[in-house]
Amino acid sequence: MGRRASVSMDFVFASLIFVLLLGFTAATYSNYADLYTKNENKRSLEASALSISEILVKSPGYPENWELNASGARVIGLAKSENALDPLKVSAFDSLTYNDTRALLGIANDFYISIKTADGQMQMSKGTEQENASSVSIERAVYYNRSYCRLKVRIYE
Repeated sequence: MGRRASVSMDFVFASLIFVLLLGFTAATYSNYADLYTKNENKRSLEASALSISEILVKSPGYPENWELNASGARVIGLAKSENALDPLKVSAFDSLTYNDTRALLGIANDFYISIKTADGQMQMSKGTEQENASSVSIERAVYYNRSYCRLKVRIYE
């Protein structure tokens, strides 16, 4: 009886250790899976913000004269030439509704886009800047209205 009890006790002890290790592995996997998902979402938002900023500062949009008929725009671009913004395009962009802008930019998330001079004077903004909200932001140096400015694209999670 002593030998059977010893084998049974060893089996219970080994099973307990196995179950604890299995539980620890599952908890660790769950934590890393959540972290990986958050990082993937952040990378996706960064890619969207970078792509939007590239199009805005490097492309005139499509059709190229979309500012004359903003409702016919297929792609919004603000560039007169690379990193030099066209004031008429910026004005037409500013006049678009928030939802139309979001649709033309191809994003489902909330966003904020602004142009500020080097000394911080606001030239244009679209959307609402949300404090303490999780977001990604890209800033680009641009030339607008005969001065150097910063174009900021922020996309919220």
